[in-house]
Amino acid sequence: MNEQNYLRKKMVQALQTERSMLAEGRLLEALDARAEYRRYRRELTGVWGDSDIIAKLRGVRSA
Repeated sequence: MNEQNYLRKKMVQALQTERSMLAEGRLLEALDARAEYRRYRRELTGVWGDSDIIAKLRGVRSA
């Protein structure tokens, strides 16, 4: 498995963990999982945060 696929896999796992932690009401653990997702996303894309995704969802170009 190449490194990009590994990072994608870890991103998915982090999002799944976040979802389950939110469902269980474990908010701090959910925040930790989101931070882990962002770390892997940053390694993969070089982008920090979710502003570009949010902008795309809103139909607005990010600055």
